[in-house]
Amino acid sequence: MKIALISDLHSQPKTLLYLQQIIDLEKPNAIICAGDITQGDNLDFLDNLFEVFKKSKIEAFLVWGNAEGVLSQRKILESSYNSHLCLRSSRGEKIFGIADVSDYPIFDTSLLKDAILITHRPPLVSSLNKKMANSPKFHISGHLHKPGFVKKYKATTHIQVPTLQDKRYAILDSANSSVLFCKVPMLVANRF
Repeated sequence: MKIALISDLHSQPKTLLYLQQIIDLEKPNAIICAGDITQGDNLDFLDNLFEVFKKSKIEAFLVWGNAEGVLSQRKILESSYNSHLCLRSSRGEKIFGIADVSDYPIFDTSLLKDAILITHRPPLVSSLNKKMANSPKFHISGHLHKPGFVKKYKATTHIQVPTLQDKRYAILDSANSSVLFCKVPMLVANRF
């Protein structure tokens, strides 16, 4: 399965243009967004993002980050793209998200076993150095606004997604566990 990985759009209209270019260029099976989609409660931006997904007929899996306001969080939670505490699947891949929350949620950790886990903040390295019975196959995170990287640990393979604001994204081929970090080639003339 070919999955485009994005993060940290922060309500920037240019990121919607970049996302459309990624969809047109890469033709991924799905999009995973690791949070900070909006800045505060920019519900119009979320509507525009959801419209990109709808028009492209692409599956999307979202969690919110530390920049979303309560109304943005609610809109994501109520959308068909929500992955917060939801086990969803696509083309044989299990996908589970934990949004940026103040209280760590209690959930059935067996849902993580061999899944793709999405969080906004990166995992603690101390938790990655020990293989556990319910370890996810991949742990995808954003938040850092740094170049992306992949690091294999005993518990999982961590994929740090770069910010889409800088035209950066990643492509995960889950079938062969490969990750390619990319840059959107150019800005298109359309405006949202």
